[in-house]
Amino acid sequence: MFRLLLAACLLCTTGLSYAGLTLGATRIIYAGDGREASISLLNSDTDRPYLVQSWIDSYPLPGAVPIKPGLNPFIITPPIFKLPASSQNIIRVVRVRDGLAQDRESLFRLNVNAIPATDSQLQNRMLIATRSELKLIYRPEGLNVQDALSAYQKLKLSPRGQGVQIDNPTPYFVNLGELNIDGENILHPGVIPPFSSRLIAASHQDIHRVSLKAINDYGGLTARRTDQF
Repeated sequence: MFRLLLAACLLCTTGLSYAGLTLGATRIIYAGDGREASISLLNSDTDRPYLVQSWIDSYPLPGAVPIKPGLNPFIITPPIFKLPASSQNIIRVVRVRDGLAQDRESLFRLNVNAIPATDSQLQNRMLIATRSELKLIYRPEGLNVQDALSAYQKLKLSPRGQGVQIDNPTPYFVNLGELNIDGENILHPGVIPPFSSRLIAASHQDIHRVSLKAINDYGGLTARRTDQF
């Protein structure tokens, strides 16, 4: 007989992989002409089930789509389920409302909480719940994978005082995985939304060389791009 340990600690991770739990991807691309998108969740723990709860909310980034109460364009199915030991399940994302931009991508956040179960004889034992946050990108039907993969090559980089301005003239979100300015590695360079600009600060002026890699649809890094000024 299992009961959920409500006093579990909550950890926030960028990819759910703890105590045998593994998500099948680090991001979800929802194609505009698709009926749904999905991601797998594997529990390789041989003796402990988990209660899994998932939901979608606004991504905390300027340029992302705000979700109004009661008007979420997506639903999760199943939103909550028990994942037995040594088993796998699929989390499905289904679009239920129109109105998303068709000339650019839209960015949301998929949250997955996993709470471990514990035997009733171990009531005083603290277990760890995990929370994973993934990017959910809605890609309209008129946009394609090939252009998304090459979008980072179309970024326009310009030295601006003690930093670099990055202009994104494409309809795609470009997630920078690595950014180096004259030998200085920039931590967490972040995301450049479609048709927008960001100024990224460096520790010095008179910048001559910038190199970067982006994160692709599959969670891997692209080839390095280097610009000289």
